[in-house]
Amino acid sequence: MTEASVTADQRWVTLGCLGKTHGLQGWMWVRSDCDPADAIFEYQPLRARQGKQIMDIRWEKSQIHAKGMIAKVVGIDTPEQAKAWISALLEIPRDALPDAGKDCWYWADLEGLAVIGIDGREFGLVDHLFDTGGGAIMSVRKAGLEVLIPFVMDQVVQSVDIAAKQITVDWDPDF
Repeated sequence: MTEASVTADQRWVTLGCLGKTHGLQGWMWVRSDCDPADAIFEYQPLRARQGKQIMDIRWEKSQIHAKGMIAKVVGIDTPEQAKAWISALLEIPRDALPDAGKDCWYWADLEGLAVIGIDGREFGLVDHLFDTGGGAIMSVRKAGLEVLIPFVMDQVVQSVDIAAKQITVDWDPDF
């Protein structure tokens, strides 16, 4: 394990997290937000962040199971070592991600954008997005209040303008 080198201005994007230990050789369950899920094993440079602790991640081995994925991290060889990294976020520098493509965005790029209704109403700023299994939901916050808005293009979300830092939605604020 080595300390990850991080510059103060570098933006990191979370791709998943490490889970519980598996077995006696330091294997851990891995939760991935990638699509497909096992793509997380291809990204580099990757780091684990647990509070203020940071570790560069290199995968020694990985396996897909019916209940998810497990992996062995280089330098973690015992369950005791692995336990220190349970729930650690797996992150990559934003500039290391490939281009998302036309009309596609990484969730991290949407965070902080202003959400405006088609009638000009200001809903607030995107705090984060999450997947319900039925689709993505934006958590939009303004003055301490949270509004949940489905991220459904052309139905709810009318436009996304990264340069203008704005998302336009057709959404009833009383829903």
